[in-house]
Amino acid sequence: MDKPAGPSSHDVVARVRRLFGTRAVGHAGTLDPFATGLLVLVLGPATRLVRWAERRRKTYQATARLGQNTTTDDATGAVTAEAAQNAARTTIQPDRLTIVVVGDGAKIYEALKAIGPVSIVDPEGKPLGPDDLAPRASALQLNLSALAARRDSFTILLQGNPLGWQTSSLEVSPGGFVYTEQVQLGPIVSQTTRLEIDRAGEMKSITQTGKVQGQDVSIDVRYANGRASGSARTPDPATGQLKSVTIDTAIAPGTLDDNAVQALLPALNWTAGAKWSFNVLSAGQGEIKTWTLAVTGVESVRAGGETVEAYRAELSGPSAPLTLWITTRQPHELVKIGIAGQPIEFVRAR
Repeated sequence: MDKPAGPSSHDVVARVRRLFGTRAVGHAGTLDPFATGLLVLVLGPATRLVRWAERRRKTYQATARLGQNTTTDDATGAVTAEAAQNAARTTIQPDRLTIVVVGDGAKIYEALKAIGPVSIVDPEGKPLGPDDLAPRASALQLNLSALAARRDSFTILLQGNPLGWQTSSLEVSPGGFVYTEQVQLGPIVSQTTRLEIDRAGEMKSITQTGKVQGQDVSIDVRYANGRASGSARTPDPATGQLKSVTIDTAIAPGTLDDNAVQALLPALNWTAGAKWSFNVLSAGQGEIKTWTLAVTGVESVRAGGETVEAYRAELSGPSAPLTLWITTRQPHELVKIGIAGQPIEFVRAR
């Protein structure tokens, strides 16, 4: 068979065993999960001849990128800091440098002014003033009838190679909605999230458990009577060290939990040029911030075995800004996520 990138040779053999109802299946040489190409399979009595097939000459074709080192010495690893610095020294010309800032511009505008002249434009290139950097948040206008029970699965890619997965489900009940999400990011992150939302779209509770780099993390927060209360133990984005947070704060109507955004995307009124600003409680960091989601264009995206037309939307406000691709057709489905400044993508598998 022509093995695609992703499954191991053992995974392929296991699937063939199920398809043909026999355990007498073997292969004539292992291909790594990220390798593609001919994988010779033998079934039934032919498995006795596999040792003869293994003696035949094989040819492997590889592409090497000179001057770049990774943590695993192959394409599945992250580029090492030393390699990234060497590449920067070679390609960046300081005398011709333009700084493009993605994120909370209101906080860093004054610091940028001290460096040099600052021009502010929106994603379409329209000039803006300093006052425009402060988003005006309001409760989202949600079409909750568009939220139907669903299950989604995403492959997490690092520099185009599989690193992990994310699965999620949305259940509809008489009392509202239950969104459940599981993430496995290599050996680094493993966590499960359960979010409850009432019939009016208001937050009810968020629980999250798991491990980050072998350390236990958790979030347990309840929303009621205009307040959010609970606790969290999560890594600090700035230091990577675990920190414990106690949450007991008043929240404005329509404030979302940061884990609710992905669940509620189909309920937004998606159109070209649409833009929303809304308050978000990041329980893991113990802070309320204004997030802004803006549609910046329409693109063709390959996901789930098909090419779809999708709105490209920029989400600013999280610790790392995101780019989201949501289908233009209804129901509006999330098909891809990109993380600013990182070679990581979430691509819908089905």
